Amino acid sequence: MDKQNFLQLINALQTIVRFIPLKWGNIQNNDWDSLLNLFEINDYETLEKRVFALDEPIKNYFRRRWFIWKCAQCDEHIFTENQNVKANPNSKAQCCTKSKSKIPRL
Repeated sequence: MDKQNFLQLINALQTIVRFIPLKWGNIQNNDWDSLLNLFEINDYETLEKRVFALDEPIKNYFRRRWFIWKCAQCDEHIFTENQNVKANPNSKAQCCTKSKSKIPRL
């Protein structure tokens, strides 16, 4: 994500947060997830087109998941703007430290 994409996404998220139910209301649902590949959708307008024919609870489920995912991408962008942070080349990796032993346990 470059700076321009980041700023566009931030503006979109600030606009759509007013329309997305803040209450999650569901747990992650594999059956619903199989209806749509959420991670290939890069903008809210496309999301709305793809969920158009779904029931409202399912639409809201995807709206909320997409919103949270895009917020996480913004967070990652902010972190990598710091010169002391190196982005993991594998964006799907869940661990980015070489030595887990250096991570303090809570």
